[in-house]
Amino acid sequence: MSDVETYSPPSPSPPADPSPSRARDPSPPRARDPSPPPARNPSPPPARDPSPPPAREPIPPPAQVVAYPSVAEPVVQQEEEPGEDPEVEEHPKRNRRRHDGEAEEYSHDEDEDDDPEERRRRRAKKRELKTKQMQEEAMARDRERRRREEEFKKESERLKREQEDERKKASGSSAPKEETSGFGRIKDWGSKIFPNLGSNRVGTSNEQDPADDNGKKTEITLGEADTEVHEEREQYDNLFQYLLACIGFAVGLGNVWRFPKVALENGGGAFIIPWLVVLLIQGVPLMIVELSIGQRFRGGPVHSFGRMNKFMWGVGGSMFFVSLNTSLYYNSILSWGFVYFFNSFTRSLPWLSCPDEARNNSDCIANPAQFYFENSVLNASPDLESGSGIVWPLYFATLIAWFVVYLSMFVGLKSVGKVIYFTCLYPYFVLTILFFIGVTSDGAEYGLEYLFKPDWSKLYDPKVWQAASEQVFFSASLAIGGLVAMASYMPVKNKTIRDSFVILAVNSGTSMFAALGIFSIKGHMAKDEYTRCQANQIPLCNKAWTIQDYVADADSSSGLVFISMA
Repeated sequence: MSDVETYSPPSPSPPADPSPSRARDPSPPRARDPSPPPARNPSPPPARDPSPPPAREPIPPPAQVVAYPSVAEPVVQQEEEPGEDPEVEEHPKRNRRRHDGEAEEYSHDEDEDDDPEERRRRRAKKRELKTKQMQEEAMARDRERRRREEEFKKESERLKREQEDERKKASGSSAPKEETSGFGRIKDWGSKIFPNLGSNRVGTSNEQDPADDNGKKTEITLGEADTEVHEEREQYDNLFQYLLACIGFAVGLGNVWRFPKVALENGGGAFIIPWLVVLLIQGVPLMIVELSIGQRFRGGPVHSFGRMNKFMWGVGGSMFFVSLNTSLYYNSILSWGFVYFFNSFTRSLPWLSCPDEARNNSDCIANPAQFYFENSVLNASPDLESGSGIVWPLYFATLIAWFVVYLSMFVGLKSVGKVIYFTCLYPYFVLTILFFIGVTSDGAEYGLEYLFKPDWSKLYDPKVWQAASEQVFFSASLAIGGLVAMASYMPVKNKTIRDSFVILAVNSGTSMFAALGIFSIKGHMAKDEYTRCQANQIPLCNKAWTIQDYVADADSSSGLVFISMA
């Protein structure tokens, strides 16, 4: 066991001397000397020299650097002698370098004796101008970047189309022609007629702010997923002009002529209830849809529905043909108005009495206005085989009507926007005159009583509801494409719901306002006819009829009240 060494932890030792030349002294340390240290020399320090130090040479000021915005390199001014400019001595830090390397020029407005609040305002204004300038530069760079991206995209699409055309030409001679079904042939025929219509999907829409071009034009981007179409379209001068255009288009003979006639045939006041119900559940949604489609797709009905889906161009085409048919017979009705207008410049109105050759005619004695319309204005024949040829007064009146339409539209939206102030507001002036003439006529109360006293049994008749639905389409001019075309001249983000309610409210109010005048005159005519029948002035009349029976008689003369009074 004596040969085995035992382990003991090493004792702490002082750090070793890094110098390898010195050997460690194994002797114990010396004891300190307890004697006090020697006293210091109490002698005073040497006296300083009272003479002043030699004057130093003056240090010339640094060269002044002036920053000019149009010069890239700073301009160094000549050094000045020290002491000549007291401001440089007082403010040695006036010209200094900013952190970005540009020279900053301090003016006298920023001296220490200025108001600190004023200096803070000036500096805040400078920072604001600098921030605005940086934002404008960033926006300009962003616009340039987008422009280059658009150009690159267009060029890529052009090259892609050229490659596709080359592949089609190369494979067209060898590939057999596929047989197409009937629906496919219709599709191809429609694509040939309208080659620029849209696809199944609609791309993005980017609208330029109208304020950039005085609110006159809107740049729109629409199209397929692969291609885009850029289009500029004019706009109305203001919202009021647009609303007048839509109201003038919606309000017409359907309100003034057809509404009183349909109400007369379907129970008077009882017809108003289904008419209002159908107006809310059918007229308002369709109006919103048409205005939204026009504003979104920026075109007429064929263009807009074709952009929505290329299989829906037929919907827009049917609207076009309905509008064409409506324009044809509306201008024919306007020609009647021109005939009445020119024949009114006579000493006595010809439709108020029978002519000499028809004084003994029972039809003329019973109703001179209807007799004049059928025999003088229309020159109607009993059948097609015994026609009287061209009615020249109506022929020239129709030409005048179409010429007026041309004058209103030949410049485009500019002429329409100016003409519409007259064509939309003047009819209300005439209706107001008609209203006051009607309500002040003798017997007007009988017509108004029939209008506002409903026959509740008519509500159970489905034909009344059908007539109300038809009247909403006629009076609001729905589903004929005109509202789609007019809405296309408004910005995409225009409020269509608000405009729809405004147009329909004015349209419905016009119908009721016209009905008041028409029914008032109808009551006056019914009382006059009743009086003449009781006085035996009308042969073969039914003396058992009352005034209300004459009011409810829905003959064709009731529809001519407006024309005869105008």
